Amino acid sequence: MAMAMATATVGKEDHQDGDGIHEKESDDEVNDNPIEEVRLTVPITDDPTQVALTFRTWFLGLLSCCILSLVNDFFSYRNNQLSVTAVSAQIVVLPLGKLMAATLPDTTISISL
Repeated sequence: MAMAMATATVGKEDHQDGDGIHEKESDDEVNDNPIEEVRLTVPITDDPTQVALTFRTWFLGLLSCCILSLVNDFFSYRNNQLSVTAVSAQIVVLPLGKLMAATLPDTTISISL
């Protein structure tokens, strides 16, 4: 699954130097993505404390990988081969991930190795 990463670019402050005016970056402004669909779905903030390797990630990743492999293998034996790309699987898995996020409980399970 591809995880979209939002980056925040910073605003610009002008300051006078010997050579002329230079632009300096500050943390005041955030530059939104110019693509509207990305701006609507990807948050511009990133929480580094949020866990990335969750049950939902592993379950949906492995399930979509196996199903995509089986579907592509099944359709490869045809005369007119059909291939389903990973982007198609990501489009299908996104609503399933949102559904699982809404229905699964928030519990932490520690595994000691």
